[in-house]
Amino acid sequence: MKIELKPVSGKKTVEIDSPDIEMMNTIGVEPKFRINAQLIGPGGRRKKVRLIGRQDNVEELDAANYSENWKLFKEAGLPVVPTLRKTENGKVVMTDLIADGSELYGKELGSSLSTVHEFKLKNDFKKLLKDKLKLVKSFLDILKDEEFKHLKSKLAGYENLANQNRIYLPFDDPFELLVHPDGKWELIIIDLRTGGKRNVYFHAERTPDENNKKCIKLFFDNILVIKEMYEKMMLEGK
Repeated sequence: MKIELKPVSGKKTVEIDSPDIEMMNTIGVEPKFRINAQLIGPGGRRKKVRLIGRQDNVEELDAANYSENWKLFKEAGLPVVPTLRKTENGKVVMTDLIADGSELYGKELGSSLSTVHEFKLKNDFKKLLKDKLKLVKSFLDILKDEEFKHLKSKLAGYENLANQNRIYLPFDDPFELLVHPDGKWELIIIDLRTGGKRNVYFHAERTPDENNKKCIKLFFDNILVIKEMYEKMMLEGK
């Protein structure tokens, strides 16, 4: 079965074939799914790809249209995935950012680690540290000295960009820290269901500036939870 993926902005339409679709076990109320498929390139050449999909518009949620917010944030210079495509049945699809062995550090991972630690699943601790020890160390290094100053500077720049464009950052999950296998990192906004030109989630009385200041604090709260959990795991895993 072939599926046509049309670009939301800029890029060309592509086709994928033989998609294997599985629902993802996430903490949010919005369902997401992972797609393993073959991307059909020029001359019929095929390449394996892993994608993440979700509904573009969720009517039962008082929330933003995902693709509209993606365009808004991208045009403002805020960090979002470089390419977003849509299917004819109203799904949006993007590259799976952790398919290459990278890791996303933010609300979802923090919540997962909190649950793991609460129940003292020591075997899971050991497995995590065995499978992702290099990434764990890279993540912890980012929160030290000059690299941490650089992280705070990048966030301040994005906060200013959002304020200048009168954009609400997504209050539910404002940023993710994407750490690559080689230790390089970047900030990215994935949860575009909230935020945008109107605050559709909590604390609608806030101005963009007030909201965005809270969002930066929320991001650091999430990151510090992960840091604390990792440090405890490493001590207990010895």
